[in-house]
Amino acid sequence: ALAATLGRVDAAPTLPGLLALATPASAGLAALVQHAGAIALTGALLAIIGTLESLLNLRATDQSQGTRHDEQRELWAQGMANLLGGALGALPMVQVRARATAILQAGGQGNTAALGACLASALMITVGAGWIAALPQTVLAGVMITIGWSLADRWSGPLWRRWRRGPGRRQVRTSLAIMLLVCLLTLWRGPATGVAAGVLLSTAAFINGMNRSLLRARRDGVALPSRRVYPAASEAVLHDARRRIVVLELEGALFFGSAERVADEADALPADCRFLVLDLRRVGAMDDSAARVLQQMQTRLARRGGTLMLAGVGPASPQRAQLQAFFGDSDIRAAWFPDTDHAVESAELQLLAETGPGTSAAVATDALYSPGSLAENSLLQGLDPAQQAAVQRHLQTRSLRTGERLFSAGDPADGVYLLTQGSLSVLGPGGQRYVSFSPGTMLGELAMLDGRGRSASAVADRDAVVHLLTRDALAALAQHDPALCALLYRNIAVHLAARLRVASDAWSSAAA
Repeated sequence: ALAATLGRVDAAPTLPGLLALATPASAGLAALVQHAGAIALTGALLAIIGTLESLLNLRATDQSQGTRHDEQRELWAQGMANLLGGALGALPMVQVRARATAILQAGGQGNTAALGACLASALMITVGAGWIAALPQTVLAGVMITIGWSLADRWSGPLWRRWRRGPGRRQVRTSLAIMLLVCLLTLWRGPATGVAAGVLLSTAAFINGMNRSLLRARRDGVALPSRRVYPAASEAVLHDARRRIVVLELEGALFFGSAERVADEADALPADCRFLVLDLRRVGAMDDSAARVLQQMQTRLARRGGTLMLAGVGPASPQRAQLQAFFGDSDIRAAWFPDTDHAVESAELQLLAETGPGTSAAVATDALYSPGSLAENSLLQGLDPAQQAAVQRHLQTRSLRTGERLFSAGDPADGVYLLTQGSLSVLGPGGQRYVSFSPGTMLGELAMLDGRGRSASAVADRDAVVHLLTRDALAALAQHDPALCALLYRNIAVHLAARLRVASDAWSSAAA
């Protein structure tokens, strides 16, 4: 009954191949012409599915091994092998992660191991075919069940969980809708229709997300320094060291293919680059494969002594929600920053740590914000001890707690402030940081010079100590010691010039 149902099975089946079918004397030529459309459609679908399967497996292998292959070269080689093999009657092949993992676990490395695996497979098929045919059906059934389980979908479950948690719901809804539609079409019209519809829908979603170019701008730390004002000694160190910071501003969407361009940019970084900052604030959406590319970039940069920083992922940003959906509590979260300014500042602090006694940005930060003497302040540079003492007699000291406001926008300009401990930031109406000051610097000098009042608010980032030189005190110094007052105005001008020079270097670098 089974034979009547399934039909006759040849004892020694053969695969004639396209060359045999295309031979004019062959009776298969008419059949080839008759079914050319179905063969072409099936071949195209197999090529699409095989390409996607190979790319995913290749990237998974690269991620696990910390390597990076030339995907275009690999696909060309695979395609040519399939064309030649198909003409000779061979079955199509794809990149298989399981095979690569087995070779690596056995200690194989490089092309020699891959060639050895191919030869072993050929020997098993040609020489050991009889032995394989003698295997019990229970063994073969176990192998097929294991293979089938390995092919089961591992993607839908996490996708449903991300949809239930909430972050990135629009992108998740689109992916789930495409998946369900493909399943229904596959059950109704068959795999060919389902795959074709899935490819078209995924392509449409991809094009809709890629409505802008991915790489918006590429700048280094000189062209885009942080808004922190450092004392003269630290600024001298950072003048050239900022070139080791690279900032890539992205826009649009990060998908399976587009994220590779970012990876290419990372691989092409100069050898001395220490920090790569990715500005994600204009990235509208990203998928799981793009997130994995970011994770792989972090690993490769760490191996060459670099650090990946993700900017534009503030507490309430959609980018943060999407990354949390992919990474959860992964270590990559340690490199998240609300904006590029804070990311570049963290890189600058790490660069300062590498030139000083500290070994981390935290150590450099503590050293930078620790109490300093008034003599080191930029306002008192070049003054002899007597002149410094004369100025200090006119100073009013004030301590601030973290978050305490020093002055607000519109307040009258009561004088210039000398910061000797902690950190102060000048903030806009929405809390955006305009500029931050470190110990050894001064602030409020512009309003004191033009008398137009405070243009923004100043708040302590951490416990701080400031010393106020009022306008009346400066006028008294001008009356009793004009030479000393002239030195103070000169130091104010030098301080402003140094800040302008940093801005000028940034403008010049950005224009270049």
